[in-house]
Amino acid sequence: MKRICMIAFLIIATSLRAGWEPPESTCTTNNLNAIYFLDANQGWVAGDIGTICNSTDGGRIWKPQHEGPYPYDLNDLFFITEMVGWAVGSSGRILHTVDGGAVWTENTIAVYDLHAVHFVDSAFGVIVGGSGLFLLTTDGGENWSDTLISYASLYDVHFYNRQIGWCTGLNVLCRTVDGGATWNCFPPGYPLYALSFPDSLYGWACGAAGVVCHTTDAGENWDCAQRIAFTLFGIGFCDRVNGWAVGDNATILHTEDGGELWELETLGSYALNDVFFIDCDDGWACGDGGTILIRTTGLQEIPVIKSTSGFQAFPNPFADEAFFSLPQPGSLTIFDSSGRMVREFPVERRSMLIWDGTNSWGRSLPAGLYFYTYRRPDLTISGKLVRLHSTD
Repeated sequence: MKRICMIAFLIIATSLRAGWEPPESTCTTNNLNAIYFLDANQGWVAGDIGTICNSTDGGRIWKPQHEGPYPYDLNDLFFITEMVGWAVGSSGRILHTVDGGAVWTENTIAVYDLHAVHFVDSAFGVIVGGSGLFLLTTDGGENWSDTLISYASLYDVHFYNRQIGWCTGLNVLCRTVDGGATWNCFPPGYPLYALSFPDSLYGWACGAAGVVCHTTDAGENWDCAQRIAFTLFGIGFCDRVNGWAVGDNATILHTEDGGELWELETLGSYALNDVFFIDCDDGWACGDGGTILIRTTGLQEIPVIKSTSGFQAFPNPFADEAFFSLPQPGSLTIFDSSGRMVREFPVERRSMLIWDGTNSWGRSLPAGLYFYTYRRPDLTISGKLVRLHSTD
């Protein structure tokens, strides 16, 4: 394999793009570490304290499926069909569902933390974890064989078919062409946390210090370059030229030319831990504090009433106080620009609600873009609200 080659940054800095928006409702404030969608509607997230949530409408509304026990965290999940799925996490824990996540069975299959899971088909699946652990099943998870690929922890794995696969880890990047029986590895110089292969030849990996590695020959050779100063935790390419990477400071990098030029978006202060695209229009990201973001381009339209029945939000922009005229009982939820819920108000009767720009703990929030959702059984009203610098 080719040794790593560091080259200069090629980044364009831009302001917040309208292409990423928070969901109408979230399911948790726990950190979310992985997101996976089976199609444009059905998806799952997994995170700390055993959190698993499901969406059936393209990520707009999320419902909890599993949580606990403390302190076990989930690091990755994968669904083979809308019914059959797997999740892996700390201390060798593996969860399995055969009913779409309504019930999850738990088992411990290793002493090391498990970081990533991937299935090629209903029978052939792989898991990687701490201390170079590689687990393989050829019978749908009934039995798992284990191998130590290296002494370094492994963070992500992807198999194109039952023979060809790749994995990344703590200063290690590996390829197998015989189903995991043997591996060819080299040290890229940085920890690499995520992989994306849209086909059998073109692939990308990302990791610490904003490094992105790229191959055009199925991993035989890699070119690596630092793209940003922040650590990147997730990467997803929908084809050979269009891709996204996410990481610290809610960073989103986007390329439309195979990684020669990257566009930088910074949406907030929380880390984004994973990104997933099923095609070049439908994508999602997740991160700390229960953050979930939806890339809106190409999503199926879901009717959302913007203004009706006496509802008003004013002034917009606002500095110190925003007023909401709420015609009937329901709930009003405020999200920041990263999709994290910052304030929720129960509405027990018709009222004029005043939001003073603080979060649930009474701390004043910074100037910027916010989203609100007013919900009642027969109506959803959503919109954007801009806060200016306070006059206090």
